[in-house]
Amino acid sequence: PTRLARVGIRIGAIAASAALILQTDILWNKLRLDGGAPKIHPIALAHDTAHQNETNVYVDGFAGHDGSWITGKMTPAMQAGHDTNTAALEYDAGGISVPAIAERVAEMAEANHLKSVSLHGYSIGGMISLEVATLLHEKYGIQVDQIVLDQSPSGADTIKSTVRDPASTVFVDVMGTAKSLGFDIEYSGIMRTVFDTVSPADVAHLQ
Repeated sequence: PTRLARVGIRIGAIAASAALILQTDILWNKLRLDGGAPKIHPIALAHDTAHQNETNVYVDGFAGHDGSWITGKMTPAMQAGHDTNTAALEYDAGGISVPAIAERVAEMAEANHLKSVSLHGYSIGGMISLEVATLLHEKYGIQVDQIVLDQSPSGADTIKSTVRDPASTVFVDVMGTAKSLGFDIEYSGIMRTVFDTVSPADVAHLQ
């Protein structure tokens, strides 16, 4: 083969090896994380007592292991659009498990005799919310009343200049592409390590 063909073969072999390593990492973390115990922290009650048997759970993005702070800040806006109790998900710092999150939300709903559950997902939390909603319906018989897909800030002006890091934006795009190729990237310890390395320490992006 020509030199160009040899280079192409070598690149293909490297890519295949990287894909195998990533998939192995994902499968290992799935086994570990699906037995985990995400936490749900109550943040605020609905204004109208008629809605206090409804809860909207905020699911943060890949770097936001505990969404309590941002949920507290966003609660007035969340309740203005959909007056319910608000709560925040805290997941394992090593990764995000859809089955474990769905199980925890179902336990919360049963323990609090909730009439309805809603989900508010930021960034990859939006993708997670869609998958969690499916599991809640199919496995636990819980109907999700509303899903808010808060996929990104409205524009660059809303992001703090100190954390306006192009590397983070590119990485989020890479994560979305990986998901579309069948890699459950939320489970990857490798990708989480890379993200934590290239992203700013302060993940509270909004002004």
